[in-house]
Amino acid sequence: MLFIFVFSLLAEISLVICDKNSKMMNLLRRKSSMKCLRTVVCIESPNSEVVSMAEANNVKLIAFQELVPCKSTDVCIICYTSGTTGIPKGAILTHYGMVSTAMAGLQHINFLGCDDVMISYLPLAHSYERFVEILEKVNASSIKKLIFNMALTAKSNELKRGIVRNDSFWDKLVFRDIQQSLGGRTKLIATGSAPLSSNVLSFLRCVVGCVIVEGYGQTETHGVCSLQHIGDREIGEVGPPLPCCYIKLVDIPEMNYFSSENNGEGEYIAPEKIENIYIQSTFISQIFVHGDSLQRLRKDILDDLTKLGKDAGLASFEQVKALHIHPELMTVENGLLTPTMKVKRKDKRHQFFEDISFSCWNTNI
Repeated sequence: MLFIFVFSLLAEISLVICDKNSKMMNLLRRKSSMKCLRTVVCIESPNSEVVSMAEANNVKLIAFQELVPCKSTDVCIICYTSGTTGIPKGAILTHYGMVSTAMAGLQHINFLGCDDVMISYLPLAHSYERFVEILEKVNASSIKKLIFNMALTAKSNELKRGIVRNDSFWDKLVFRDIQQSLGGRTKLIATGSAPLSSNVLSFLRCVVGCVIVEGYGQTETHGVCSLQHIGDREIGEVGPPLPCCYIKLVDIPEMNYFSSENNGEGEYIAPEKIENIYIQSTFISQIFVHGDSLQRLRKDILDDLTKLGKDAGLASFEQVKALHIHPELMTVENGLLTPTMKVKRKDKRHQFFEDISFSCWNTNI
């Protein structure tokens, strides 16, 4: 069981909250696999069978009402990542961090009330599937398709002028069924994890008639660190950082992202220039000059990685010993990233098998 795996190998959890007696019994029966378990907080009053099992396994039972109120610096949750890079890692999130992230999000989304409800789709593609099913029926009729396209064009023109609504003539005639499939009173859709294509995002804004914002975050940032403003109509952006987050900008040379505007205008020393000088030799009729600075670059990168590893306390066997420089970034299109922008480690090992083998063979490890 994954639960037992995380419980015993990673978190070393000593306290578990259970809401029902059946779950308490299920947990206590597995006590031999969870040697770190010491306390169970009971929401439902434990029956005699649970009490006997707890005493036999030396586990303390505490009623939920007996708990001491938490402090802002206390751990709220240890949220585990998906494990795409190996064993899932537990991000320690405090109550202060959870509350501050929620409050920062409310500054971006300040028009929702206590009567509004939330529907969360995982994955988000499930909600779009409803639209696809409706479009399939629309395509069955040329007249309906023509009317649908006219409605989509009219709503797109409104969207370009910053008008977002669901009470227009076209909404009542064409898009009402789509809007009702989401409850009929959708005000906001927030999307993250993976970027939406421009066509999909524009389509959703038109047919649903509500504000749609994109955001970005990680497990360690309580799920979100940047979010579009309500009035932001741009596509392909994730908005500014939330008030509770800092984002550090760094140079990424391989993507041509630099903080300086004074970048070089070209090559100062080109191979052709050197060849034109040496070709004047009496003993040379043809010449080809080759210079490989990649070896020096590889050494500089390895030296920097080694320094970072030492500063972080990595053991020698944990340090990177070989390096292969690849000119192409990992993308979904080349099959090296999942649609949620996570590394496909198995596929990368297969693609770079020869490079990895060559690097390891020529390295003294």
